[in-house]
Amino acid sequence: MTQASDGTLWLGGYAGIARYDGLSFETPRLKNEIIHSNVSVLRNDGESIWVGTTKGVSRIVNDSAINIDINDGLSELAVRDIVLVNDAAYIIHPGSITVLNGENPIDTIHAGTDMRLRVGSWYRDALWVGSDRGLLKVNENDSLLPVSFSSQFRARVHAFEIVGDKLYFGSDHGLHSTTDGESLETFGVVNGLLGSTVSNIVQKDSNVLWVSTELGLNQIKGDKVSLLLIDDHPGSNHVKTFFTDYENNTWVGTDFGLYKSVGNAFEHFSYKDGLRSNFIYGIEADSRGNIWVATESEGVYKYNGRNFTGYSVYHGLPNNRVRSIHAKGDSLLIGTLNGFVVREKGVFKRVKNGQIPAYSIQDVNGYGTLIGSRSGVAKFEKDSIRWLFRDTTKKYNVWDIVNTEDSTLWIGTFEGGLLHYRNGELLDGNEITGIPFSQHIAIVRDFKNNLWVSSFDGVYHYDIQNRTAKRYSTENGLSSNLIYTLDIDESNNLWIGSNQGVNKINLEDYYEFDQIHFAAYGINEGFVGVESNANGLFIDENQNVWLGTVNGLMRLDPSRLQENRKEPKLQITDIELFYKDTNIINGVHLPHDQNTISFQYNGISLTNPEKVRYRIKLEGYSEWSPVTDKREATYNNLPPGRYTFKVLSSNNTGVWNEEPKSFSFTVEKPFWQTTWFRISGTGLVVLILFSFYQVRVNKIKRKSKLERKLDNLKLQALRSQMNPHFIFNSMNSIQHFINSNEKREANYYLSKFALLMRKTLENSRQTAISLQSDLEALKLYVQLEQLRFPNKFDFDLNIDEGVDPRQTLIPPILIQPFVENAVIHAFKDVDYKGKIKVKLKNENEYLVCRVEDNGIGLSEASKKQVHSTHKSAAMDIMNERVDTLSVLYKTRLDIEIVDLKDEDSSGTLIILKIPIIDHENTDMYIS
Repeated sequence: MTQASDGTLWLGGYAGIARYDGLSFETPRLKNEIIHSNVSVLRNDGESIWVGTTKGVSRIVNDSAINIDINDGLSELAVRDIVLVNDAAYIIHPGSITVLNGENPIDTIHAGTDMRLRVGSWYRDALWVGSDRGLLKVNENDSLLPVSFSSQFRARVHAFEIVGDKLYFGSDHGLHSTTDGESLETFGVVNGLLGSTVSNIVQKDSNVLWVSTELGLNQIKGDKVSLLLIDDHPGSNHVKTFFTDYENNTWVGTDFGLYKSVGNAFEHFSYKDGLRSNFIYGIEADSRGNIWVATESEGVYKYNGRNFTGYSVYHGLPNNRVRSIHAKGDSLLIGTLNGFVVREKGVFKRVKNGQIPAYSIQDVNGYGTLIGSRSGVAKFEKDSIRWLFRDTTKKYNVWDIVNTEDSTLWIGTFEGGLLHYRNGELLDGNEITGIPFSQHIAIVRDFKNNLWVSSFDGVYHYDIQNRTAKRYSTENGLSSNLIYTLDIDESNNLWIGSNQGVNKINLEDYYEFDQIHFAAYGINEGFVGVESNANGLFIDENQNVWLGTVNGLMRLDPSRLQENRKEPKLQITDIELFYKDTNIINGVHLPHDQNTISFQYNGISLTNPEKVRYRIKLEGYSEWSPVTDKREATYNNLPPGRYTFKVLSSNNTGVWNEEPKSFSFTVEKPFWQTTWFRISGTGLVVLILFSFYQVRVNKIKRKSKLERKLDNLKLQALRSQMNPHFIFNSMNSIQHFINSNEKREANYYLSKFALLMRKTLENSRQTAISLQSDLEALKLYVQLEQLRFPNKFDFDLNIDEGVDPRQTLIPPILIQPFVENAVIHAFKDVDYKGKIKVKLKNENEYLVCRVEDNGIGLSEASKKQVHSTHKSAAMDIMNERVDTLSVLYKTRLDIEIVDLKDEDSSGTLIILKIPIIDHENTDMYIS
């Protein structure tokens, strides 16, 4: 075994190598595999791991194996040991030693022909080598020679261990040592060593050696030797190797697997020591210093420091199911589930009214001896029991009773909550304190007269003066939230028993610094009791902590607890981008879209790996996190910026790394957030805005020009409708009716003429008018012309049922000019009554207007050249107006003129396609 610089424990054997980080074993993933799987030795030089095999040597650097065999300068393939000194590596083979500088061979030292080398050690500036013929040393001439006391010692040497200035070595004849290289001391079977062949040696403590022999593991403390049982399996006691790690933990490799020494602070008593029940409740010491324990079903046991003596119903107990024991003078008060007894002068005596279950027995100042029972508290005095209070309507068991300076009793129960008793009045303690839950089976009062209350959800501190309660749980460092028992020692340490071991708080530090630290002692420290029991915590006069558990009785000697002052070996083990492995380096610049990053980290503390805690921080994004046991962190969608991830770890006793491990990286800005892009973008926006401004100005100018032009065309159209000939003729017609004394006709004509003028003026002012309004003006015009020229023409207006004149909007003064043109030109010099037909129909968002007459036709009218000037001007005005409206409405107004002249008839058809204007927006705009 060896330990790498990152804190991982490396192990070698017949099947290769493995490493252990305290939480799991894994086979190292190497770029190049080691030279052979049969590993005989592992060594660490601080930068690399050396692996000795039966087929050569491998040196592992940065997860890559550099393999060395005979072709590279090794004198032999098989490797028995490796000794690392400064830059040199001494590779010990069975018959020689290869000296390497790095991977380069610089010397070979040969052994004698009848000698086989086994192990090596660097002692007093020289290489010492154990062989099958005794102990050798390499001299200044690089020769391998026997040591000076070789005549006294010719046995096979199996192991070395240096303790201070003394060299220990084990052989077939026992344990040997030398301090000067000249004299020899031997500790063998005659001295008490259990076994003659010493195969491995390790210093356990300052005055303790562990030595493995063919009989098992010997512990040598001064002149005293004891055989340690590693495990019940026989193979576990055949030790192959020892190793002491960075935190001074001793690891033992055996035929049955790997074991870690957990120290000797805890001592375990169980069946093997004479306890017939491993389920222990109450614990007490009598006036002679004997320890008495209550068991689940085997009565009580007395421990005198050497062995256990049991007492049951056969000795006078009312029941073997004992829950509590209390010393009162030279007497013992014992509570079972079926009664209460007193032991005096070796005899168990029953008391009057004592047939009650007794879960707890305590002397309470001002109240005497109180017994916690079922649904109440009783008082013991003068060999009898009476109830202090009892409520048979409720079902709970009283497990603890504590009084405060004001003579208040605080009573802890199972299923009855926390009770408050004073001056004969029983109150709800949960309501008074604000502490919830119904299970409080342990209560203690500290030196500040405050209470500590157990629960199945952590431990509560109740400040009586301020009436405030604080809860502490696994989030604060407790091993478990299921708290069964509490007690305080002379040094004001609060001891807490739970289902995961025992915790300790120094209350003086708690009050002085206003912060809490739970020291934890579990299986990694030697607590094998599995789970504490109610009443199962007692502190004796020597301040030893006794624990009643579900797996026997435990004794903890706090003076033997070794505080782990070594900070964890912390590493950032992996970095992922978007949850995929990557090989980015510190200081990397990441693209803006690679901004989800995950870190995995591990603080290796082999003393108690489960108690390693972490705090993390991402500078530039977040502050230090609360303490957590999580070993990974992910940051999603980080904005552009510079970041440094930092992590700290602490060991089981709260020792934190002095300096965090860190990794810096930068998330680059996307190109659109860069300075050059912003400058370019700003310029482009300014250019676009200016261009838009110019386009807008041009559109406004164009629109203004078109509107002026349209107004002018509307005025010309209006003039064409109100031309002097029409007005003059209309006035003559009115005058004619007046002169002819046809007043009724004159009034009728004048009324129609006035309506036409008003309607024409109103329509001309609008951008868009309803078809109905336009048709009304058209009808007025036709009626006036029919009055002027009786029997000259008929007029027929046909509106398709799909056309709603009131809802259809069209540009004004579009239809009438074509009808007027027909009235003026179509029936000139004809001898028949003319007919003008106007038909309106909807087609694909257009209003199609057909104006048809049966006049002389377009070609004949052109020949006669009648009023040609007027006609040409009117048609030019209409054509130009149609073009202007097409631009404003972003659609085309089409005019089609068809000459209908054939052999039997003549006439003209005008087809006008007018866009229907949207009701939501009747404003014109430029396309």
